[in-house]
Formats: sequence, C-alpha cells, structure tokens
Amino acid sequence: MIAVIKKDSLYEQLVQAIQTGKYPPEHHFPKEPDFAAELGVSRNTIRAALKRLEEEKYILRLKGKGTFVAPGMRVPASGNILVLTNFTSDERYPYHYILPSIREEALRRSCGIETCELAQFSMFTPEQAKSVIAQNHIGSIILITSNFIGDEPVIPLTRQLQIPVVLAHGYPEDYAVTGWAVVSCDFRAAWREALVHLAEQGHRKVVTTAYKYEDRSIRLYSREKYHELLRSLNLEDSEDLILEAAQEQPNELLLKLEAFLKRPGERPTAILAWSDFIVPGIYEVLKRMNLRIPQDIAVMGFCGGMNVKFFNPALSTVDLQYAECGRLSVEIAATASKWFEPSGTKTKAPPLVYCPYHLVKNESTAIRRFENKYRKIYKT
Repeated sequence: MIAVIKKDSLYEQLVQAIQTGKYPPEHHFPKEPDFAAELGVSRNTIRAALKRLEEEKYILRLKGKGTFVAPGMRVPASGNILVLTNFTSDERYPYHYILPSIREEALRRSCGIETCELAQFSMFTPEQAKSVIAQNHIGSIILITSNFIGDEPVIPLTRQLQIPVVLAHGYPEDYAVTGWAVVSCDFRAAWREALVHLAEQGHRKVVTTAYKYEDRSIRLYSREKYHELLRSLNLEDSEDLILEAAQEQPNELLLKLEAFLKRPGERPTAILAWSDFIVPGIYEVLKRMNLRIPQDIAVMGFCGGMNVKFFNPALSTVDLQYAECGRLSVEIAATASKWFEPSGTKTKAPPLVYCPYHLVKNESTAIRRFENKYRKIYKT
C-alpha cells in the first residue's frame, strides 16, 4: 500500500511505485473502487491518475481483463536512488527545499526514489543494508546533510555497499572526509557577496547575526579572516557587532539583537541575518522598536529558502538555489558510471560541484538617506 501524502500527487506516487519495482511489469491492479479504497482516495482521483499513466505508457488497460503495469516498465539501468536525511519539521533545514527538486529530476529521468531516515539506515549491519539495497533496486545514494567529522557510521557502511554516494548541500571539507561526490556551494563567496552588497549601499556599521560553532567560524571564515574581510570592505570590524547563539536557540539570538539595538550610542545601519529563516523574528524586533526597514536600518538575508518577495518589505538575500542543488545531485547520481565502478573502484575522483548562488536585491536594503560616522551622506 502506498501512503498518500498531501504534497505529492497520486500520479507521481504511482510512477515511483512502478519505477522502484513495487508494482513490477505486468502487475495486475485491483478494480478502481477497490484500488481507491486501498489508497484512501476518491474514485475520481484514482481514475484521473490511471488515465494519465495510460497516456504516458506506464500501464495497459485491457478490456475485460483489467489494468496492468506495462511489460516494458523496468528499473532504469542506473537503478533507483535512496535519499537519506534527518527528517524534521523545522523548516530551517535545507532538505525541505532540496528534496522536492530531487523528486522532480528523478521523475524526469525515470528514476525511482526511496527515502529513509539517516539515523535508521546507519543502524543497519552491512548485510542488512545490502539486502535493503538489493530489494529496492537501489543504484545510488543521495544524502542531504553536512558537517561530517569522519566517525559517522554511515561512512564505512556505504563504502561496503560499493555504490556511488552523492552528498547534497555539503561542504568542501565533507568531500575530503567522506570520499563521496559532493554538491556544495561557495559559502564564503556567497556570504561575502551579501557584505559587498551592503557596503555598496553605503553601510559601514553592520551587525552580523550568526549561529555559534566551537571554532567560532562564520560561514567558513575563521574569526581572524572574517575581521580581515570586514576591513577589506571598509566595514567596521568590532567584535561587538557579531551576535551569536546556538542554532537550537534562535530566540536567544533575537534577544541579543534587541538588547544590542537598545544600547546607547550610534546604532548600526544594517543587519546581516544568518539565514532567511531568522528574518521574520528580526522584522518583529524592529517593529517593536519602531525602526523602519530600510529607512532606519537595512536587513539582508542569506540562503533563499523562503519566498522573500512576501516579506514586508521584500527581503534582499543571497539565494543558494536549493532546487538546483537537488537537480545536480540526481544528475551526478544517475550518471555515476562516468566516475564510479560497481566494484567500488573509482575510474576517477568523485565530482565536487559548486552550485551557483544569486544575489537578490529587494526593498529591505534599498538605499536611503543616512549619515555614517565619517559624516558622509549616502542618498538615492
């Protein structure tokens, strides 16, 4: 039985089931009323889905005999793709925005998709994992996570499976640690792009909001290099302008920001948010303080996971293009024969691909008349 998920169409689920072999070639489907009851949908819904499947040659409808999976529907030569990630309802996690594009590209390439919780898969013995891989005709694995240190159980486990692995939205350091193919982003350059945009708008005193890491890095910049970057852009590099909190405590970061903005003295003219997902909270803080965006203070986002045009005012951000990350991951997995041998012997190094990023300019950083500490006037 296939669980019907609201965000996925019944048609797409049936295609996936056929492509993964759950409904093998010549499989005989139940009659429409029984099939609709089995899937928990209306007869109209199942009828529309089957009609489309017939039009696209996935199934045959034989008068007096019933509905069957077309004999030619086989698992693609590259096999199906297993997606591993840490599922969570927290919308700050990129997999929410990468997984849909993985499904879309896999469907376009007639590849089946299976998903599994990373922690659950990591508990398998090699023999159990091999059995799951074989039963589901898995030809490659895509992981949506990052920040590997080398002792994660999934690393040696996937090596024993001897199938290609692609890490979606990983860091360049993950490439060296895991030995997998990696679709990454030049996070340092993308973060610099956000700062350059603010500097070009005339800002000099910019607050950086960041999640706290043990090495005190900011978007892969060491603390020393980050201050060098600020100085190179003629931005103030005071440590006081960097506000940090644990990723699990975004509200703490907002409290620190509000307290900082209430301090006496010259107020910063811009805020660089760690990600777009904390921006609604930043907007609320500024609203409580009667600070206008961007007239009193500009706000710059980062990552592009949210629909920034529906912020009020519309948010400027650096879009890391999560959808393209998912598409590239499937492309690399589906064409793994170019760089990976089934025996586990690599014909060449697995690819490290950088997904492009894009600066999105909106009203939240539009130039407004203000005066900085050097008494220079910047205006539209």
